[in-house]
Amino acid sequence: MVRANGPIVTILLSAALSLACRADGETQVQPEPPPATPEPEPEPEPEPEPKAEPEPEPEPEPEPEPEPEPAPPLVPTKSWPFSEWDHAKAYVYNIQRYGPGASLFVYRDDKGWNPNVHSEMDITKAQADKAVKLIGRTLGEMMVSKCAFPRHAIVLFSGPTPVASINVCFECGDILVWPPWDPAPDWDDRKYEMYGKLMKVYDRVFPKWEALFGRELGLTLDWKAIAKDDPDKSGD
Repeated sequence: MVRANGPIVTILLSAALSLACRADGETQVQPEPPPATPEPEPEPEPEPEPKAEPEPEPEPEPEPEPEPEPAPPLVPTKSWPFSEWDHAKAYVYNIQRYGPGASLFVYRDDKGWNPNVHSEMDITKAQADKAVKLIGRTLGEMMVSKCAFPRHAIVLFSGPTPVASINVCFECGDILVWPPWDPAPDWDDRKYEMYGKLMKVYDRVFPKWEALFGRELGLTLDWKAIAKDDPDKSGD
């Protein structure tokens, strides 16, 4: 029998044990698992689309204003003012000094209304009738000066339509009327008999105009006093 060499056996046993331990360690050590893949973050929900504001409804078109009813036709008469009338107003106007282009009438059909009306007031039928009778006494207008500039007037109306105006100047005494008196006085009388007669009538009638406008209607006859009380006219 061959006896094994002691040292050689020892070396072989050590090598075998070393291999065994290595193999045993490799079987026991397990590799670490790979890191877990993070779950993807959820995508944010899309923002809701803004609601479209409703378009404003178009404003309804304004209804057209009704056209004014046409004025009724004038009813002619044989005496001045040659048209029927149903009411009257008194006016104060031309509260200023006379100047070029100034209108002498508060109303006349070819010029319309005077742009410088200061005030107006309704008057009674009896007061208007009195004015018409006073005009009849002088056969219409009386031009007694060269500087007529009336500032007080009475206008006769048929509905909304002016049919006559009586314009009185209390500074110079003149009286102007529209429409003109028909037939007009004969101012070409060689002896001025017509003028002389009418002047006598005028001298008696004019104070009645002052009483009508001043006492009955309560209007100031002095235009300068009216302008003094009116800040818009005080500088004229």
